[in-house]
Amino acid sequence: MINNSTIQEDLKTTCKNIIKIQTFTQIPDDEYAKILGISINALERIRKGVFPKNVTILTLIRIFEEFGIFPSQLSQEIPLVFLTQEG
Repeated sequence: MINNSTIQEDLKTTCKNIIKIQTFTQIPDDEYAKILGISINALERIRKGVFPKNVTILTLIRIFEEFGIFPSQLSQEIPLVFLTQEG
């Protein structure tokens, strides 16, 4: 059984990784939000460690399509070396 604190930690790690990808790729906020299919406001919430309710699995699939990172990997620490590999 997964407890609520585990889910919350996974969501915080996912938020950190979404921002880590943006920081590493140096994609501006407006472009990154467009790639992910979310608003800039949602991206700001993610930056603050809050996983917005309107962010869906489609957003996670877009991350996979664009950056080659599986949704299941987002809840784990992504090493920067992984981001340097071609999709």
